[in-house]
Amino acid sequence: MNLNTGTYTVYRTYHLLINEERTEVPISEHEKKFMISSNFNGECPFEDFKKLAYENVFCKSVFLNDLKNAYSVKTFGTYKNQKVQVFELQIGIVGMISIATRDAKVGASLKMIEVNVSWFMIDLHISELDKLWEERSFSEYNLSMPEGMNEYEEIKIPPFSVAYQNINNIR
Repeated sequence: MNLNTGTYTVYRTYHLLINEERTEVPISEHEKKFMISSNFNGECPFEDFKKLAYENVFCKSVFLNDLKNAYSVKTFGTYKNQKVQVFELQIGIVGMISIATRDAKVGASLKMIEVNVSWFMIDLHISELDKLWEERSFSEYNLSMPEGMNEYEEIKIPPFSVAYQNINNIR
């Protein structure tokens, strides 16, 4: 399951992650380059994208004026009736997520660990959530939202996996 967090663009009909490329020296806004990327489920449909050597991601370097739109997205859920932000964990166990909040009272009520100043988090299986959704908004890049983009979209929570249940029984 892919849980989205970050800034995206709809580019050639695909929703691609946008990251600003780092430079060693300050440059003007119009000189800034951005990397747009996706795993494309393992098969990139474009010849002008390059595969990263260290992971199954394909990317292309572009200027901001090459993009027609951009949007920010965060994934949220409710856990024990509390709204939390949801992040996918890449630890080899299907369905494992981190949930987080900046609200100390919510963090305490959910027995979260303070992992940074006013940032509380715990890991759990996605099937333990009550509800899951994405919230989308305008990005920091002053581009329009993609046409027809919903600002809210509920996500179906996958069922409890047998693999997770077997690992949980070992504990």
